[in-house]
Amino acid sequence: ADQAEQHLAGFLLRMRRGWGQITLKVAASLDGRVAMATGESQWITCEASRQDVQRLRAESDLIVTGIGTVLADDCQLTLRPDQSSLSSEECERALRSPPHRMVLDSQGRTPINARILNGSPTTVITAPGIKMDSSIEQHQLPVDQRGRIVLDDWVHYLGAQSFNTILIEAGPQLSGALIEGGWVDRLVVYQAPCLLGDTGRPMAGFAIDTLSESPKFQLEEVTRSGTDLRIMATPMTAPALLSA
Repeated sequence: ADQAEQHLAGFLLRMRRGWGQITLKVAASLDGRVAMATGESQWITCEASRQDVQRLRAESDLIVTGIGTVLADDCQLTLRPDQSSLSSEECERALRSPPHRMVLDSQGRTPINARILNGSPTTVITAPGIKMDSSIEQHQLPVDQRGRIVLDDWVHYLGAQSFNTILIEAGPQLSGALIEGGWVDRLVVYQAPCLLGDTGRPMAGFAIDTLSESPKFQLEEVTRSGTDLRIMATPMTAPALLSA
């Protein structure tokens, strides 16, 4: 039921505004850090939280990350039913149509042997004029003055590809840009009872000068996830869903 509800919510959003529901997933410490200064982050959260992430993936048509995460973690972002809390029926349904994967990589730095290129299909989004190996599924989109993919063009591309439910599992730069730009519909934070200190990497990399500028969220759910907290929040400016 949860998967069907999320797909319906995403479909209605895509029909209304041109792109689907974007969920940002973050695993963080109590002081809001997602990794040590060295990049070490495995594992901040507990096994129950990692199993719950598999459920989020199963609900998604598309899983997105940035090139920084690919280079740092060599992530796969695949469905792993044996490491999930999904029922056998949910696993079977999810594996029949596994989520597509996508890397935002404006300069085309994804290694040819990156694990994210194995298994279910993966698209690498680059700037115009970047040529990658012919074995890699590549799509070119405009970049801004900083050389980063223009997110407005990107979300409309996702809509044109009929992705209804999009899960972001990325580092501070992409996560911060999505929050700052108001592109996030749901924020799911797994918060572990540990502290990483002031040199740890923040969950969202953007700078503001005043409290009034801070993106505001509404708490929808706060539950225990093993030894962690699972917080689901939506932005105060979230678009209202059309009634089903």
